[in-house]
Amino acid sequence: FAASFSAPVVFFCQNNQWTTSVPTSQQSASETLAQKGKAYGMPYVRVDGNDALAVYAATQWAAERARTNHGPTLIEHFTYRAEGHS
Repeated sequence: FAASFSAPVVFFCQNNQWTTSVPTSQQSASETLAQKGKAYGMPYVRVDGNDALAVYAATQWAAERARTNHGPTLIEHFTYRAEGHS
């Protein structure tokens, strides 16, 4: 919907390498989750979710795109799972 209507949205995907109970690699055949943005017709980027400056830069870029009516962006924050799911 966001890409179809060029909605000014920034999507954040926190990838801690796990789904509810199994590694992400067992749930998705995609090399990265960020690249799923391509299927939706929106720009995407994958950043080190533990690097505050990288996250900030990607968010600034995506927010500027949204503010200037260039549609949605998907940002994948690649990080690690610190604790259990529940």
